Amino acid sequence: MNLCYLNEVLKVLPQFLIFLSGALFLLSGCETAPYAPPPTPAAVESVKIQVADFHGRPDIYADIRGRLTSNAALLVDTKQYRGKGNMLHVEVREQTPKGDIGTNRVPNPPFQTRVPLEVFGLVPGRVYVVDANGARTHFQMPDPEANEDDIYSVTSSTTTGLELPGF
Repeated sequence: MNLCYLNEVLKVLPQFLIFLSGALFLLSGCETAPYAPPPTPAAVESVKIQVADFHGRPDIYADIRGRLTSNAALLVDTKQYRGKGNMLHVEVREQTPKGDIGTNRVPNPPFQTRVPLEVFGLVPGRVYVVDANGARTHFQMPDPEANEDDIYSVTSSTTTGLELPGF
């Protein structure tokens, strides 16, 4: 009777070993990936406003400069929203990719990005304040009916922040 039992075990042993090796292979691919931290606000040092013409209407851009936490960080999820009154907020955020082990990092590399501002509903002639992570500037919304020379002469200055060398 023991010989029959051993014979049956030997018949199913190759199938069992194939199943076991497949299961181990699948489980090895299920290891937990390194966690990427959520995006955080980037350090913005200056913001300047640029106005361009697009088929008779002004396109307004915020040129934003600052520093990232390291050269591994990436700019992600730039968002904008309107605050109370004449405030326009731009959130510039950075994130370190998952799997970054932190070798060969350069601390605080500079960045520059251009963000098109949503101008729908802005009142021509009104002065608006743009806040990009604490760095502020202002501009006057151009009037499309005004002289073209007046439309595209926008005054812009950063009220907080430092200029980055090399930009």
